[in-house]
Amino acid sequence: MISPVFKEIRPDGTLKSAPVYAKMARGAMVNWIITRAARKPTDLLGFGEMGWEAGSEPPASGNWLFTRPVER
Repeated sequence: MISPVFKEIRPDGTLKSAPVYAKMARGAMVNWIITRAARKPTDLLGFGEMGWEAGSEPPASGNWLFTRPVER
């Protein structure tokens, strides 16, 4: 099982958890999956709602990092 993890990239390059935005991103991802009938983890490479993008190819299992620049 793959678990998406959403973190914002700070100006200094560090990653920051943003729980409220992560919750919104999970909802946006579910909507995106349903409307596009995504079936495979690699289908999520096209997910870009709210500025989020996959940091790499999907792992076989575990956490999959999605990032975006921190909002100001």
